[in-house]
Amino acid sequence: MKKQEFDSLKQKTKEELIELVVKKEQEVVKTQDDMFRGRVKNIRTVKILKDDIARLKTLITEKEARGIQK
Repeated sequence: MKKQEFDSLKQKTKEELIELVVKKEQEVVKTQDDMFRGRVKNIRTVKILKDDIARLKTLITEKEARGIQK
C-alpha cells in the first residue's frame, strides 16, 4: 500500500474500512489456497495483504478512539 493510498483511506468511513478488511481477508484466503496448489509464484503476496489488513484495522481503531464516524 502506497502512501497516497493510505492517505486516501483516512478519508473513508469506518464502515467502508471494515468492508475493505473483509475483502482483503478473503483475498488472503484465496491467495493462500492458490499458493498451496502451486499457482502463485510470489509467496510474499500473503504477507503484503496481511500488512494492509493491519493498517486498515489500525485506522478503524483510531477512528473509534476519536469517536469519529466519518
